[in-house]
Amino acid sequence: RQQTLRVLPDGYRIDGRDLTRRWPDGVTARWAIERGGRWFPVDMVRVTDAAVPFLHLRVEISRAEELRTVSMEPISGRVRHD
Repeated sequence: RQQTLRVLPDGYRIDGRDLTRRWPDGVTARWAIERGGRWFPVDMVRVTDAAVPFLHLRVEISRAEELRTVSMEPISGRVRHD
């Protein structure tokens, strides 16, 4: 089953699950997917409930001068952060 993750100015929403998450005050995030070795910003991502994810997704989370990157690798689904 496919669902849509929508990036909001202050968080994100997963349609179909009626789930909305808000970032704390002062936190911003940029979402991107990898295609052909390049990262492209997105405001919507289609995800499935499949056990094997095929999407290489990255979220850059920042607050003031601090930046953290969280990514999910395709196939393994391994989540990494810096």
